[in-house]
Amino acid sequence: MMTGDERISSGAAYVQGLSLESNMNSIYKMIGYCPQFDALLDDLTGREVLRIFCMLRGVQESRIRQLSEDLAKSFGFMKHIDKQTHAYSGGNKRKLSTAIAVIGSPSVIYLDEPTTGMDPAARRQLWNMVCRIRDSGKSIVLTSHSMEECEALCTRLAIMIKVRRNLEALRQARLSGGFARNPDEQTVPAQMAQQDIDAVKEFVEHEYPNSILQEEYQGILTFYIPLTGVKWSRIFGLMESNRDQLNVEDYSVSQTTLEEIFLEFAKYQREDTRANQ
Repeated sequence: MMTGDERISSGAAYVQGLSLESNMNSIYKMIGYCPQFDALLDDLTGREVLRIFCMLRGVQESRIRQLSEDLAKSFGFMKHIDKQTHAYSGGNKRKLSTAIAVIGSPSVIYLDEPTTGMDPAARRQLWNMVCRIRDSGKSIVLTSHSMEECEALCTRLAIMIKVRRNLEALRQARLSGGFARNPDEQTVPAQMAQQDIDAVKEFVEHEYPNSILQEEYQGILTFYIPLTGVKWSRIFGLMESNRDQLNVEDYSVSQTTLEEIFLEFAKYQREDTRANQ
């Protein structure tokens, strides 16, 4: 829908104030698109493919050669630029497809899993290039199954599991300052008597009223504490000064990862599915 391939069934979307429903022909000039599957002409070289898209984008003839080589160098396939694309590896095809998406300096760039099939070094190189494009003021819409990639590149995130329901869940979680909004994880492992476990619970609830007891198993307690107004140094200080009194054997403090947030939503999805059966 965002690229004009499908008609918008409901809602509205805009690029630079223009509606996708009524101004798609004008919007085509403002967007770049790297599809999930490489749409390349196998019998053409990388240079020829770039030349065609430069001409379609209205790049001046005198600039096409230099621009094509600059893109090939930036995305890391310069030594393959004169090879036919059917001989490219999967990673190099993704690099070429991403390079095509930025031709013409579009204001909005859609990247659909751009690093699929890349080795770690090539993926990092592409990330750096995407960051430079983002920092130049372009808007990038990225879809990815890699939580690591999303954390490295994105400034705003939406997690889609059963689409509408979980987009709403993410919004509510952020507003409440709960699980989805960069909380800290505090784990207190020990084989403690029940009274010691209750004492730890009361202590955490008293010091951090918004904390959530996420898990309790064989003396191991996991709390989620919203970061709002909470300093890590204070958490460590409180635990160290009360450790002996609470009979805590060990503890750790860590920031919740995007992967943990995704898995939490996935868990709710499984629970909803079982409940509806």
